[in-house]
Amino acid sequence: MIEVICLLLTFILTGCTQNGDNGGGGKERRFRLMLISSPTGLDAPLFYGKARGVFAKYGIDLAIQFGNGSQRTYDAVASGRADAGVTVFSAIALSAGKGGDLVSFGSLQQVDSAGLLMSKSSHVTSTAGLRGKTLLASSGSALRRVLPVLLSQAGVPEDRVEVKDVVPGALYAAYVAGQADGIITVLPNSVPVVGDKRPSVALPFIDNGIVQPGLSMVAQPEKIRSERDTYVRFLRALIEADSLAQADIREAASSVSEAAPQLTKDITAKQFRAAQEFRCWADSPNGSSSFLQPAALWKSGVSLFEKSGMIESGALNSEALYTNGIVRAAVGSDPPRGPHARERC
Repeated sequence: MIEVICLLLTFILTGCTQNGDNGGGGKERRFRLMLISSPTGLDAPLFYGKARGVFAKYGIDLAIQFGNGSQRTYDAVASGRADAGVTVFSAIALSAGKGGDLVSFGSLQQVDSAGLLMSKSSHVTSTAGLRGKTLLASSGSALRRVLPVLLSQAGVPEDRVEVKDVVPGALYAAYVAGQADGIITVLPNSVPVVGDKRPSVALPFIDNGIVQPGLSMVAQPEKIRSERDTYVRFLRALIEADSLAQADIREAASSVSEAAPQLTKDITAKQFRAAQEFRCWADSPNGSSSFLQPAALWKSGVSLFEKSGMIESGALNSEALYTNGIVRAAVGSDPPRGPHARERC
């Protein structure tokens, strides 16, 4: 009898929150997620899921923070100012080369969605046609630094392509103004913004031999170990929110526009749809989760950065940059969630 009373007192005093399958009963756990920048259409599941109470259902009080670049988001997570961050492979790999230890615990896009956006008037329909053309690139970006590899694979001498560096905030305006034949950019974000202003052709890097992981969610490895249940519940909520957003893209896009008034509902909806093309790597096993991180893909990313000279050959073990444990725990053996779900490849 005394043991039962003690157990009840422990339950009350510690605020035990286990309730049902999702572990979301009781007090919600505040979870700070930092984006790369201000919101885009790709972030629709996060905002829509929060508005619809999906994250709260899983015991997650989601706080979405706006970032100021992939590296600064990485640094914010490393310093504890965010529990997780959305970032790109370059920030993960380059930081690891300098001693950073954050790991990716889930993929938002298995493959990188960057590429070239070329004006139709340039008549460039493949990377082999870049000879004699002018490109705009964000100053110091990793995308700019892989260009020599792209040109080499296309058989185009590097000195036959002029690259103008511009500050990131001026990239779209400079391209629309006709200052170059094309831009190096993130395609799902840029095509809906500039497509109507300057007819263009998209040349994804992934289709032209530049193979690297796409958007990932990173966290401190110690936090993933000590707060594993929180990260699993967050990812379960995100999977459900993503399915709901797929089924109601216009309303999901509206939730992003409310957070980022500079983007119209139409643009965010187009960005969200365009991003789906990069959810799964072509070589991913059929039926596997799109949130998983294929080992061969991450190995290819490290190899690409070695070729471009951004990291020293043999300095990084690609398998140390990510973990699939959280995804496997969140997904289990459940089937895809609804006809609009893209959780499975």
